[in-house]
Amino acid sequence: MTPEQNGAPEAISAELVAIERGQQLKTQEAIAEAERRAELLARITIAAVKRTYPQDWIDFQGSPYLSSAGAERLRTLFGLSITDLETKRYEERDKEGVFWFFVVTGTAHWRGDDFAMMGTCSSRDLFFRTRYQGVDKLLLPAEEVDPTNIVKAAYSNMVANAVTRILGLRDLTWDQLKELGVERGKGGTATFKDRKTPATPSPATDKKPSKVDELEARVRELAGGDEVAEGTILRGVTAFDARPAQDGKAARRGFDGYGSFADLRAKSKNPETVAAIALKTLEQAVAEGRIANPRPRLGPGGSIADEDAQPPEEVEP
Repeated sequence: MTPEQNGAPEAISAELVAIERGQQLKTQEAIAEAERRAELLARITIAAVKRTYPQDWIDFQGSPYLSSAGAERLRTLFGLSITDLETKRYEERDKEGVFWFFVVTGTAHWRGDDFAMMGTCSSRDLFFRTRYQGVDKLLLPAEEVDPTNIVKAAYSNMVANAVTRILGLRDLTWDQLKELGVERGKGGTATFKDRKTPATPSPATDKKPSKVDELEARVRELAGGDEVAEGTILRGVTAFDARPAQDGKAARRGFDGYGSFADLRAKSKNPETVAAIALKTLEQAVAEGRIANPRPRLGPGGSIADEDAQPPEEVEP
């Protein structure tokens, strides 16, 4: 008897139908699971954003970027852990000469899932190699860039990558953040408009450093190479509260402070006067233990300044 005579085609057809139905069921289950995960991720993203502060979000060439301070806070709140840390240094050469960069890798863990993560930072990073001499912008060569700052930045970038990827905080827009209560412009800005500045320091000069230069050097020393801490300190010593008109003095609007030295130089009407007052405020805060390396301890409103140390009303920020 042949297979056809034994009813084999009917059996095979029934089996294929069963397989197809099983595949359809699995597909439907997969779609339902994907939709459930998408809804959960949306709720996680909203919850995460609401647990950040406006100053945690940096305006990076027009797009919001979560700072390392904000990422570390969310990492703790949501219980993300990172293991298997490894740091490697590499050297490369380009038209400017030899430079180097660090790569920090690790495995992030959350809710039973594991994620391979990486963070990098280079001695070509403009934040770490840029210095100002008066109004002149200088780019340090690679050998003069502090490697400890670069490796710390690479680690911070790795943590930020882990947090933003896992919690769904990548590629957000300012409009989306605004709907969740995050106001643009509170966390400073980062723009790289000019990369053609000579990469070697200018010759030594007897020119006295400006007050802005002195303030920048002191803030960077206290921040320990952490750009977020630097911005926090600078905002703290240049911010002041609003004051109503009283005792013959005009009313004064509050000011949130400058998020970067580029903003201070470009936007302040009196950068030298503001820097001189900020230097006094900063040293007073250090002496009183209200600020320490690398994180400042801020007072109400995010200002490091005391009432007596605030800029006088005639000094416009």
